[in-house]
Parts: sequence; C-alpha cells; structure tokens
Amino acid sequence: MKILIFLGALLTCTMWLPMDSISQSSSTSFEQWISLKHVSNPILSPDGNGVVYTLTSTDWKENAYDSEYWLAKKDKQPIQLTQTSKASSTGATWSPDSKWIGFLADRGNKTQIYIIAAEGGEAIAITNDEDGINSFDW
Repeated sequence: MKILIFLGALLTCTMWLPMDSISQSSSTSFEQWISLKHVSNPILSPDGNGVVYTLTSTDWKENAYDSEYWLAKKDKQPIQLTQTSKASSTGATWSPDSKWIGFLADRGNKTQIYIIAAEGGEAIAITNDEDGINSFDW
C-alpha cells in the first residue's frame, strides 16, 4: 500500500510543477521533451506487497513509444519484467495469489498471453492462438 501511495504522490507532484519553471528551461529541445520516460498504470498486487507499473520510453529507431512493465516491491529495487522488441507489452494483471503477473505481448507469433513469476525471470507463453489474443482475465 505504501508503494501505491508513493506512486500516487509522485504523479500528483509532477502535475503541480509551476509553468514558469518549465518555460524558463528554453534549452530543452523537442526531441529531449518527447524522450522523457514516464510511469503510468500502477497495479497493486492482491496481497499488497508489490506494484506493477508501465514505463514508457521513446524508441527512436522504430519511431514509436515502447511501454514495458516494471515491478516494485517493498524494500527492493524495481526490476524490469518485460522486454518486447516488436511492440509494447499490455494488459498486465496479477494472479489472485500474487505469485504471477500475466500480460499480452507480440513476440513474433501474434499477441499471446504470457506469465512471469512475481519474483522476475523469463516470461512463459501460455497461449498460441492463430489469430492472437486481445484480452484475458484470471
């Protein structure tokens, strides 16, 4: 719960930056501005001990934004959970027992459901649908 409160406070603080302090930084280029990484969509685990969140960055090579999932747990450094090279990872959700995180990704065989242990590791594809998957629920 403390992690969720921290993320909420962080997001709230960034919304209240004085506009004059932003405009005084005229040396920031357009490329630098859109290259800023941003955090969104915090999802608290059912047991309250972790938060999965989206970190979005600019992929200049593909001329797109890339959103991947990160995990923050109490008293541990955040770890990156997903790295999908073809597109962003989407639809993250915790298993009811907080041991797994499911998400959607296209890793070369249309969008499929993957799961990864809440402690990190390698994601496992649990579907192989010919048309791909749009959403899922535990």
